[in-house]
Formats: sequence, C-alpha cells, structure tokens
Amino acid sequence: TSRVEDLEQLKQREKTQHESELEQLRIYFEKKLRDAEKTYQEDLILLQQRLQGAREDALLDSVEVG
Repeated sequence: TSRVEDLEQLKQREKTQHESELEQLRIYFEKKLRDAEKTYQEDLILLQQRLQGAREDALLDSVEVG
C-alpha cells in the first residue's frame, strides 16, 4: 500500500470513530433529557398536590372561623 492509501484508511477510521462517538453522545444526552423530564413531571405533580392541600387547609380554616 502507498502512503496515500494509508492516510485514506486512517482518515476513514477516524471518521467512523468520530461518528460513533457522536452517536454515543446523542444517546447519552437523550437519556439525560428523558430523566430530567421525568424529574420535572414528578416535581410538578408534588407541587400541585401541595398547593391543593394548602387550598383545602385554607378552606377548612375559613369554614371553622365562619
């Protein structure tokens, strides 16, 4: 093989490795995004439940006072 062919093979291997690394990064960040979305949803549900509880407590307080 010639030096040019060796360089072409090296270039192709590096390109393939780079594409593989990019794919792994994409998969990693998609998982992080799913995890963050799940956590956000769970936090939102918890906050909504706490708000509802506070509203119910306030309603009970106003009924007892009145």
